[in-house]
Amino acid sequence: MPYKNITSKQYKKEWLRKNPGYMKAWQDKNLDKMRTYRKEWVERNKEWNKECHKKYYYKDLEESRKKHREYQRKRLGCLPREEYFNKIRKPLTEWKSSKTNPRLKARELLLRAVHNKRIIKPSQCSQCKEELNKALLQGHHKDYDKWWEVEWLCTKCHIKAHNGSYFSGKNEHEKKDF
Repeated sequence: MPYKNITSKQYKKEWLRKNPGYMKAWQDKNLDKMRTYRKEWVERNKEWNKECHKKYYYKDLEESRKKHREYQRKRLGCLPREEYFNKIRKPLTEWKSSKTNPRLKARELLLRAVHNKRIIKPSQCSQCKEELNKALLQGHHKDYDKWWEVEWLCTKCHIKAHNGSYFSGKNEHEKKDF
């Protein structure tokens, strides 16, 4: 017998290496047995699995994060974080900021004054004199530097005041007749 000095585990490994299709065929026939065996094995070896995962995960954490970021950038076509902030995010936040945008600053100051009851919102439109709920009236600024000079308009009159520029497109279906 050529396997005199070999243990049963070594013999089994050698035999499976020579017969690769046997194990796969057996597993396919006995799926339920394999599932239960795997569940039991995972349950028995929870701590060992955690330790192996930690060793693998924390081994090159920074390197793996860097690789993942590069992969995401290539996949999504994203800019690196610094470029994204300088080219896109910073100008966007500046535009949205009331510190740099006079229209937003005027709007914010007016809303605060109305909330604190320093400016009283009327209940009718100043152009068409239609009685409305105060929530439906909109403040129209002719000059954003004079934020306290506001004309209170209904939606129809506000659109007319802006010459219909509230509508983004020139399509007829977007403009509604009031």
